[in-house]
Amino acid sequence: MPKYKCEIDYIIRETDFKRIFNQASTYHDKTMITLLWITAGRPVEIRALTKNDIFIDYQKGILVVTIETKKLGKPGSFVVRKRRLKIRVDINRPYIQVIDKHLKRLKDNDTPVINYLKNTFLNKVKKLCYDALGKDLCSYNFRHSRMTILAENGMTEDELMRFKGARTKKSVAPYVHARDIVYDVLIDA
Repeated sequence: MPKYKCEIDYIIRETDFKRIFNQASTYHDKTMITLLWITAGRPVEIRALTKNDIFIDYQKGILVVTIETKKLGKPGSFVVRKRRLKIRVDINRPYIQVIDKHLKRLKDNDTPVINYLKNTFLNKVKKLCYDALGKDLCSYNFRHSRMTILAENGMTEDELMRFKGARTKKSVAPYVHARDIVYDVLIDA
């Protein structure tokens, strides 16, 4: 894992997310925090999202987010260049309602959902986390936390790779440790 200037090992759980979400004062910032939390997207990927990339299917209770992988490395090395995440959500939750309200305020489909430059984005996330939790966290905590939680809930390595937009199983291996697996071992008596 790369080196981060924050407590990257800290896992943001739902109660933490709610505190950070409530610390944000605008639909814009609440949407930014929610997209980081739900999608495990890189900051550059979240900043690149347009209104056209997000859809809430109220009948099925699914948030659909199309994320283009921005960390490409060698040409063609990523398994998933563009991933369409279909995430089952409770549409009555405030964070989904905020995304909907924020999207409705955007003028056209090519409008960026999060309109911050890189450093403003990173500093805003860091400040919201510190103000809400008193911890030195960064945007990658959301990515790391989501992947850990998905692994804890039994998502396979292939599913983790697709969700993360990763090119190798090596990049999702750190999350597999999070699984609570009970092994049935038959012993001849």
